[in-house]
Amino acid sequence: MLGKIVIDQEECIGCGTCESICPQVFRLDEDAAKAVVIMARGGPSEYIEEAMESCPQESIQISWARRPARQSTEMEAFGWQM
Repeated sequence: MLGKIVIDQEECIGCGTCESICPQVFRLDEDAAKAVVIMARGGPSEYIEEAMESCPQESIQISWARRPARQSTEMEAFGWQM
């Protein structure tokens, strides 16, 4: 994965869905009652995508460090649609 996974802490409600789908990447911080990313640049892309799609607040995103023209190419390499 070439992007960095981020969680919008303002939007996260701490439901734990992302952790249950992809515990290699997400963990619920019980003190803060929010999900956190524990492996921002890796993990199984199919589970990361499922976690993103399953988040009820849509608070999981991928921050792409490359130019916008490259984003679509990188996302397509993972089978993701923009």
